[in-house]
Amino acid sequence: MNDSAEAPLGSTRSIPIDFDAGPIVGDHRVILRALSWFPDLLDESSDTSEYLDLSYSFEPPLTEEERMSDFLWKVWMLEVRDDVGTDYDSSTGGLGPFGGDREIHPAPPTGAASLTLSIATPSRSPDGELRGSRLVEQILVDLRTGQVVVPG
Repeated sequence: MNDSAEAPLGSTRSIPIDFDAGPIVGDHRVILRALSWFPDLLDESSDTSEYLDLSYSFEPPLTEEERMSDFLWKVWMLEVRDDVGTDYDSSTGGLGPFGGDREIHPAPPTGAASLTLSIATPSRSPDGELRGSRLVEQILVDLRTGQVVVPG
């Protein structure tokens, strides 16, 4: 687990992941980089509210043509669970040619000991409708020690 001095600017904590999920965005490998905690400035109901940010990169980076094309077929899916049953939303984030981030709302509660990140590829009908997903990898993050395990 990284301390605050090594964490991304503005984050309160960071756990390095550095996991290659494979070529799940066309021929581009998705490399999960780090899981970082940030203050949730949009949550006016609490001064201590946080969210997680899962940073990732593409190898190789997206070309200009790929970035400008219909990107729906390239999106990878993320499902998040913890050991205390928290309901997470991981549907937002940012995207660029070299990678991006997925925001996970809320951050795990204090009582959670582990977090499971399930990475999947979407299955779409010919007309673009989402039909489900295919699990690619699962990663278990020990929230107490910062250890990352890929069950297998």
